[in-house]
Amino acid sequence: MLIKNAWKLGSGIFFDKALRKKIIGLCFFSIMFEFTVVFFQYILSYWSNSFYTALQNFDKDALYNIMLQFCLLVVASVIIVAFRYTFQAKLAIVWRQWMTQFYIDKWLSHNAYFGINLLTNKNDNPDQRISDDVNSFIGLTISITLGFLNSVVTLMSFLFLLWKLSGDTKFNIFNLEINISGYFVWIAIIYSIIGTLVTYVIGKKLTFLDYARERREANFRFSLMRLRENSESIALYNGAEYEKSIFKDIFEKIVNNFHDIIKITRNLTSWNNLYFNFSNILPIAVTLPKFFAKEIQLGDLMQISSAFSQVHSALSFFINSFSMIASYKAAISRLLEFNTNVDMWNNKVESFTVNFIKSDKIELKNIEIYLPNGNALLPNIDLSFENGHSYLLTGENGAGKSTLCKVIGGIWPFAKGEINIMKKNEIFFIPQKIYMPFGLLKDVITYPLKNLEKEEQIKFLLKKFNISYLNDRLNQEELWSNTLSVGEQQKISIMRAIIANPKVLIMDESTSALTETDEQLIFSVLKELLKDVTIISVGHRGGLRDCHLHEIKIGA
Repeated sequence: MLIKNAWKLGSGIFFDKALRKKIIGLCFFSIMFEFTVVFFQYILSYWSNSFYTALQNFDKDALYNIMLQFCLLVVASVIIVAFRYTFQAKLAIVWRQWMTQFYIDKWLSHNAYFGINLLTNKNDNPDQRISDDVNSFIGLTISITLGFLNSVVTLMSFLFLLWKLSGDTKFNIFNLEINISGYFVWIAIIYSIIGTLVTYVIGKKLTFLDYARERREANFRFSLMRLRENSESIALYNGAEYEKSIFKDIFEKIVNNFHDIIKITRNLTSWNNLYFNFSNILPIAVTLPKFFAKEIQLGDLMQISSAFSQVHSALSFFINSFSMIASYKAAISRLLEFNTNVDMWNNKVESFTVNFIKSDKIELKNIEIYLPNGNALLPNIDLSFENGHSYLLTGENGAGKSTLCKVIGGIWPFAKGEINIMKKNEIFFIPQKIYMPFGLLKDVITYPLKNLEKEEQIKFLLKKFNISYLNDRLNQEELWSNTLSVGEQQKISIMRAIIANPKVLIMDESTSALTETDEQLIFSVLKELLKDVTIISVGHRGGLRDCHLHEIKIGA
């Protein structure tokens, strides 16, 4: 199941025509140099035999030659390791670049970044899943896969060597002579099986705890970020103590989770320490009887010890990689959950029961709007908006005015009916919450359009809206959501609409922070500069009625 899920998440790059040859080439060379490292270890085991045999025989000339061979082997080893790292690192960054772009596209398509929060509250911190989890998934996939292949090749290479070096071992039990071939191989297998079973029993809860740790750490970072983004409001509310209590509760969960991880990791580390320390002496201990019987030389003993360690290490792959596999399973679970939530939203969008028909104006026929829980919000709405006219949508709070705008915009799937509507690029929406991206002020004003040379028009509009003091700051880069007042931000949002020059402008309480004088100014400028534009506004102020030709009461 783990392999199936990993393939499901990361295999897409192998079917990308532009990257297929490159990624296959990087995989090939990464595997090749991994195998070369194993071959080097195999050669080194024979060097070890020659070295200790010459040492035992006090063969000075042979030792000098063997030391020279060692120097050459070290040089070769450095080159091999350098190439192995280079190809594996390039594989990781190319794969991450592709997979990150894939997940960003997936998150942004069909407005999933907005919709998944309507369907479930479990999709916590999608930004972390795209950045941290994708990176962890790729790094761990490469490490675990190549580590496993290394173990398989090592096992195949040294298993036969160890079997050959073991020879036949005879001993008597109850006057019964027993002859075992490959004695050291069987010891390595039995020892590794015992170690693997104990490791699994001790650390089986680590995957769940690692999943919870990442989630709680991300929630803590998000809470700190919310404090920064809403610092002014919190300060005016004197909410520092309240926020402190929230941080304390969230961090307490992190601490409790970490204590659980400490307990398991402590037991796992203690067992691994005992297991691997004992494995260092085990091959020598079982080989000593042959050595004392002078059946083998010191070089043979050391080569047997080396081969035993390699076989034992290969068979202990699960033990060596247990913590890594636990983190890997947690990363896969988080990415699969993210995919499930996005796919759930995409399926909802595809089953959107509102039929959109291209038209040169906006008409709503038999529209029924629902809440995400299925409860009806607005039944049987029939509206028609004449081109060039202005409409004010009024009604009680919660009546569904803003939701109706979202239905027209195609981002609220909980609705039925038919809408005749223009192309999306002919409609401009100004939401209740003004978004101010980080960057140059002139780019913030032209958002979401980019690469525009509109400086003269921007200065003209700043003057029109009585905020021309910002002329000198157009090329400054700041956190404008904190620098500008809400009223100034709303004026900028209106400027964006004028620069976009749409056929339909939908404004969701877009002047609520302005004085009535500024509000009158805004609509007079709109009528002057966007003469033929259809305006649909949501608002509560009585003065707005004078700024529109028609009033439509929603929920009445």
